[in-house]
Amino acid sequence: AFASFGDPLGLVKSISTEIDPINPIPTHTLKVTGAPFGVAFTGYAITQSFEDDDPDEPTGDNPRYAFGRATYELPGGYTVGAIAAGKGSDGGPAIANVEADVTGPLPISEGASFTAAVAAALEKPDNGDWSNAAPALELNLSGIALGNFSFSGNVRAVSSDFTAVAPGPSSSPSDVNSFKGMRQVQGEASTSVNLAGQAVKLTLGDDFRTAYDGSTNDLDHKPFNKVYGSAEISPVEPLTVT
Repeated sequence: AFASFGDPLGLVKSISTEIDPINPIPTHTLKVTGAPFGVAFTGYAITQSFEDDDPDEPTGDNPRYAFGRATYELPGGYTVGAIAAGKGSDGGPAIANVEADVTGPLPISEGASFTAAVAAALEKPDNGDWSNAAPALELNLSGIALGNFSFSGNVRAVSSDFTAVAPGPSSSPSDVNSFKGMRQVQGEASTSVNLAGQAVKLTLGDDFRTAYDGSTNDLDHKPFNKVYGSAEISPVEPLTVT
């Protein structure tokens, strides 16, 4: 029905267009693209004819979606972007997402880059009131070179109340779902050494996660800290051993 916006948190990535492989959901899509005043814009309006029969988590009949993404190129290789997305249905909750992001180079070393995104989600039950905004954020760092070492890292935090309008499926989940209800700080360092004439890539990383609110009593998101490492060699091209 549409192409993923490719936003860092994955707010607009996929919607279901079939009940099963032989029963598609009738879907009607209107797409608008353009670049007024140098701002690239892509928007979708989507309607589906579908009766929800899930008694446990009803989402409503005949879902309707509207999403738009705008991006603008800045000097120096930076790109700023924004998303507004909404979903409604007959008898189901209404969901709204807004997001802003920026990507570009880091003036630390050649090839270093970053991506940062912040978002908010609101939800309105059928015949109810809009909820308070549930926040989410993500920061990705990559390609940072200092001497013979290369560094990368990620910081993510997603409220347990955050509901994305069109996240990815379980086979390709969005970060906003993978880290829902969690905070994550993850970092990795790698370097190459010569061992008996063979180049060996050494990697050491740390991945710390906890519940979004910092609670240590959340049974679904218990705090943990994972330290990991690896050694990678290529004795014969294109063979790689890790």
